[in-house]
Amino acid sequence: MAPQESAEPTFSTREVGANMRRVILFIQLSLYIILGAVSVAGEEEGSISVPRHDRIASLCEKGGDLWLADGRHIWHTSIARINWVAANSPAEGRQVHVEFVSTSKGWISRDDSLFETQDGGSHWQKLSFPKTFSMWGFKIGPDDDLWVYGENTGRALTKSEFLKAPRYTTTETADGRHLMLHPAFRKYKANGTKEDVRPGVGSGSAVALAFTNGRVAFADPWNIFVTNGNGSLFKPTNAGSQDVLPTAIAASAGEFWFGNRDGAVKRLAPGSLDWTTLGSIYKSHSAVEQLFFYTTRDGYALGNERLYESTDGGGSWFDLGFSKVETAYFDSDKVFVLTADKITVLPVNNYNSRR
Repeated sequence: MAPQESAEPTFSTREVGANMRRVILFIQLSLYIILGAVSVAGEEEGSISVPRHDRIASLCEKGGDLWLADGRHIWHTSIARINWVAANSPAEGRQVHVEFVSTSKGWISRDDSLFETQDGGSHWQKLSFPKTFSMWGFKIGPDDDLWVYGENTGRALTKSEFLKAPRYTTTETADGRHLMLHPAFRKYKANGTKEDVRPGVGSGSAVALAFTNGRVAFADPWNIFVTNGNGSLFKPTNAGSQDVLPTAIAASAGEFWFGNRDGAVKRLAPGSLDWTTLGSIYKSHSAVEQLFFYTTRDGYALGNERLYESTDGGGSWFDLGFSKVETAYFDSDKVFVLTADKITVLPVNNYNSRR
């Protein structure tokens, strides 16, 4: 699985260090607001109020516009002039995700259904997949291509094969047969063409996906596979036991990271065949739900309703102090943090100067 496009793409323990980080963050955010990077009339400085909602599952910003999605509605507003407009979501349900590549074009998913809009969300069209393909999620790839990842049904198993098959690697048909499942992808290119990609490795569904410098990494429920320089797939070692394999993958400047169900973060350096264990975002053994790196040093992780920042490539993580974080969105130079009643906008520290 080798995309032709070029890609653009655990808690500080000392109290003194933690207090210093809070002071630095406050100063940076204050300067960011004063310089006009975020200007919202009538709002608390550095924050944007949000409408009453069920728990927000997804947040997206593009071109100065914001979208929120819960299980029933989509809200849209311009950041420059806050005026939330609600619409019924075409994707009602619990597992909802929304992404836009411009102020007009975007997608929203619910479980195994995906919808596309060309007018900012006023109208939605459901995308169709092959009968053998089932969607798990989607991700915007290089050149704004849409990658839909999930599973493809394969051959029927014998009874003895089925009894030995790991959980989540098979599906049962109406006539009682058990079919093997393999990771699969459907790629929608920005020029309107589409391509089905079946890597031929892994078991069950693809559950996470990341891109960097023309390379791809994806995870099934037990394994992580990475393309090397010539596009062939390999499986790096030292990923960990199957009980703690990945819940999120991130990539930047040729490097990959993944977070697991125990809150640990691991890194794969360019040219390496082994994952390196880094820090843990917390000690409560909860899953890393979101993971994003802007550079090989600057990254963010979300888990257990807390947001963490790393400035040393994931070796250590600092709790940014938000409580009950519902979700976060990582823009090119800002982080949008959604809590129960507002969105807080944070600058990415010196990101552009180190890019």
